[in-house]
Amino acid sequence: MIRNTKNITSIILVALLTLSFSSCNDLFNNPLKDKETGEDITLILVDPNVFDTRLSIHITDYVSGEYIDDTGILFSFSGDDAQYVVDAGGTHRSFLKTNSGKAEVFIDPNVEISKENPIELTLFSDATDEDLFAYPVEVTYTRDGHYDIILPMFPSTTESTENAPFELLIDNNAVNEYDPNWDVINKNVQQNGKTYHSIYRGNQPQAATVTNTTPEASLSNWGFEGYHVSTNEEQFVFDLTQQAVNIPENTLQFKAFLSSESTNYTECKNGFNINISETNGLNGTGNFNYEILAGNTVIKKGKIGAIEMPQTVNTGAIFYPHDANNYTLNIYGDNQYNLSPESQNINNICEQTFNLKATPKENLEAYKVVISFYCKDSPIGIAPSATGEFNLKNDEQNSSTFSFNEGVATLQLLPDEIYSINASIVGTEMEFDFPTNQDKINQVIEEAAYNKDEIEYIDYTFEEGENGMNTIKVKAYFHGGKCPF
Repeated sequence: MIRNTKNITSIILVALLTLSFSSCNDLFNNPLKDKETGEDITLILVDPNVFDTRLSIHITDYVSGEYIDDTGILFSFSGDDAQYVVDAGGTHRSFLKTNSGKAEVFIDPNVEISKENPIELTLFSDATDEDLFAYPVEVTYTRDGHYDIILPMFPSTTESTENAPFELLIDNNAVNEYDPNWDVINKNVQQNGKTYHSIYRGNQPQAATVTNTTPEASLSNWGFEGYHVSTNEEQFVFDLTQQAVNIPENTLQFKAFLSSESTNYTECKNGFNINISETNGLNGTGNFNYEILAGNTVIKKGKIGAIEMPQTVNTGAIFYPHDANNYTLNIYGDNQYNLSPESQNINNICEQTFNLKATPKENLEAYKVVISFYCKDSPIGIAPSATGEFNLKNDEQNSSTFSFNEGVATLQLLPDEIYSINASIVGTEMEFDFPTNQDKINQVIEEAAYNKDEIEYIDYTFEEGENGMNTIKVKAYFHGGKCPF
């Protein structure tokens, strides 16, 4: 069933209507004029975030873990629930693209997510220059929340780990005998409770029938899965199968992944929870890497994002070897916080809850950063809820991921410095600088590191708080005709 999706326009309309009807005696007065002075009411701040579930996608190098930000990555979600995946404007798109290695999508807020009604998705991806590959990532969520998805990619030049136990055939011929232009990548990866062996990709392939050979060794459940895309960009997905799949006429791309399921792995649909609190009792935000080991083998790497501490974060479904009796959970601090305990040994990982304390790193001070965006000649402004990154100016290699909550984020920063922020605001990539010392405001304004084609100017104010925590207010104004909301 297709459900209607809330969007930013409807929220702004509600805000205006609320203002219009705030006084029955002034129904025929201009609602954007002060009824006492007649002066314009400059702005109404609304938070365009109407989503209960946010998916932050991290596209990284398989070996180094660094973001892939030097090429375009196309990605798409498949499965029955893919129709509920929308962008920041509430629009469902079959394919999305990022050039930064990061992206955010959302789940239609009208969709109930629960143990009885989980969201189940498979994430496929491809590089626009076609030299990077990734196996599909399956995710399952049984509750609302903010989830981080890591999508590891490796180059076509990656060293083959071993030959696959079976091969793909096209019209009963080995792929390279059928068409030498197909890409064939052999790399063993443990993912989704399966072992992936090979990737086959053909661009604009001829119509044919795809099958596979029979493996010599016994496998529990094996075959190929994948998708093909028609020239009108319709995607057709096939699950793990030993049956024939046809490549129809006018196929834009066909991709198949050879895989076999392991009877040793079990899916924990509810994942596990992590309670994170800040030792100073502040509403900090952070993003932390974790890994799960069964014995000495890493079985899962992931990220957890705390939007506003204290917070309980769920990992989403995980796959784990059910016969292991010794698991280790390692969680690593970021540029803002040290975490304790960093390591916990447990007998069972599924549906467990772990408590963590986040302690600000030495020499850092807490700053409340308040950001809002405005459009020229418009009464509407937004205080966004969004995920972004910040770093010392000109030090992009040491970025920290964080989240604004209704335009506010408490960040641990060095005093007397200039920082840069990069975030996606209503689907528009924004980057700007801000100081942690009011004496440097003029310097920041003079150097003005932001996209001047879209932003006309930025105002900064610096306030000292009662509890000693300084507040930095950033107000960005879009040029006329460049307003994204």
